[in-house]
Amino acid sequence: NPGGRYANATWVDASGNFWLFGGYGYDSFGYFDYLNDLWKYNPTTNQWTWIKGDSIVDKHGIYGIQGLGDVANKPGSRINSASWVDASGNLWLFGGYGYDGSTSNSYSSLNDLWKFTPSTNQWTWINGDNIGSNFGIYGNQGIAAATNKPGGREGSLSWKDSSGVFWLFGGEGYDAVIDVGSLNDLWKYDPSNNLWTWVKGDTLSNQMGVYGVQGIANMANKPGDREYGSSSWIDGIGNLWLFGGDANPAPAGSTLNDLWKLAVTGTITWIGVTSTDWTVGSNWSGGLIPGPMDDVTIAASTPFSPVVLNGKTGYCKDITVQTGAVLTIQPTGILNISH
Repeated sequence: NPGGRYANATWVDASGNFWLFGGYGYDSFGYFDYLNDLWKYNPTTNQWTWIKGDSIVDKHGIYGIQGLGDVANKPGSRINSASWVDASGNLWLFGGYGYDGSTSNSYSSLNDLWKFTPSTNQWTWINGDNIGSNFGIYGNQGIAAATNKPGGREGSLSWKDSSGVFWLFGGEGYDAVIDVGSLNDLWKYDPSNNLWTWVKGDTLSNQMGVYGVQGIANMANKPGDREYGSSSWIDGIGNLWLFGGDANPAPAGSTLNDLWKLAVTGTITWIGVTSTDWTVGSNWSGGLIPGPMDDVTIAASTPFSPVVLNGKTGYCKDITVQTGAVLTIQPTGILNISH
């Protein structure tokens, strides 16, 4: 059985098995520090199985070749990582605080993304850096890019939406200018194309929340920075929910009881305040580019009318074009309507 620990990552697979990785605790010799062991618990048999990783504390990661699984690959010992399970039953692990792939004996904030495939019993380094203490590269808000990546961090919240996309919010770590602090940035990662998108929030740490009017959504609204102890849920229609945490609205260092909702599915309305480009998030209500599960409304009388530009692809579940509104799809642009 695993040694006593906390701040570990967890998953539940499609067969109902419980998975456990790393954390801060005891190894097989009774030493207490950072761990990188992977365990599986079968509730039917009431048995633990040690699957991968080391039986002693404070081990560096072995990253191998990015995108390729290998029996030797393993994340370094760490705490406070984010985790998800994909539709194929693979276990995903992001960041935390601990050991990177260097030979240094110091801890750092991590932004590496790993996938564990139970069928092959192999870890794969997918994205991010193999050396810690990296700042975030945010790119353009709402636009996925191969260069985008969250900065190294721990204590983030995570969700998985109905489209299989992974979401990540806040934590303590590096912002866009290598300043370490509390974060309130919201990211999404699409496993199908290995791309990160900065969706909402700030590129700098230690930012205050903008609450607006209670119960009324607004583009300017945002939770303040927060690090540890927040709770997260996703409801039956795909909204992301966030509660409390140790955070940084006024006054700094507050323990919070605020409840937030982010609507990531449902109807998204074209507001066209930035440009004509369909693929720019700020042109849409909520700042989110529509995905295959989203209904879309093209509103009339907006500053710019939407265009799916040549070489670009737009997505939606269903679409309503209001009277007086204009939607243009250029010759090599594509609009995929999944309904």
